[in-house]
Amino acid sequence: MLREGAFGAGQSSWGPAVYGLVRAGQAAMLQSRVGEYLRDNGLGDSVTIAHGHNTRAKVEINRDVL
Repeated sequence: MLREGAFGAGQSSWGPAVYGLVRAGQAAMLQSRVGEYLRDNGLGDSVTIAHGHNTRAKVEINRDVL
């Protein structure tokens, strides 16, 4: 993914998911290239584009359990 323009890439919990970080305008191109790589290597073809949702964490306490 880095060779295809992602500025970050990694593997989630040792697989099977991998991810690449790209700017919004590059997402469709990287999705296409990664899907092509997966198909060419017999690894399936499921590629999902997801967007970050940067918000603060919210902690809720269920007082019925305490």
